[in-house]
Amino acid sequence: MGMDIHIFWDALAPEGLELPTSRLIAKAMDIPVDITPNPILCNGFVREREQFNAHSILDSLDRYKRRNRIASPILLVMAQDLFRSQHAYVFGLARPTAQAAVISSARLHNEFWNLPKDDTALIERLAKEGCHELGHLVGLVHCNDPRCIMANPENLEDLDRKHLWFCSICRDTIRNVYDTAREYQGIDVKKTSDVS
Repeated sequence: MGMDIHIFWDALAPEGLELPTSRLIAKAMDIPVDITPNPILCNGFVREREQFNAHSILDSLDRYKRRNRIASPILLVMAQDLFRSQHAYVFGLARPTAQAAVISSARLHNEFWNLPKDDTALIERLAKEGCHELGHLVGLVHCNDPRCIMANPENLEDLDRKHLWFCSICRDTIRNVYDTAREYQGIDVKKTSDVS
């Protein structure tokens, strides 16, 4: 695993929120973050659902990383709604074997839920969901502590209830991964499937 995180910010993702979101992610993950415009074509739109298949997005990210020999984790932030098989929607999805993750702002906006616009809440939600998916890339599983970033949010209320930090168990796991990666540059954390 590289020692920095690349965030690809899609052209349709909320404009002007890149910097505050990336700062929160960098602080919570305790690792440098680099933001660039999204260079990949997002495949996987399913017209009947008006959503993107998150697995297809991860396939595109995986191909892009291999083609460009990028070892560092990549988080794609997009505006379009995401789903995965047997789920009506997901806030995000990670593929640890590819060191790639995607999150969507679609259901993180207050406006989606007929609530007043709140960019501060949106930034925090983007950072929480981004950190959650990045946590999967370093080997973390869902946490039983409902305040931990790695708790699995089933809805917006669950996401809002979480704090923008990792519990002590998850934080220790991250430190161990970072220490190992620093010692043995180029190590990859592997898992067998995509996780949300």
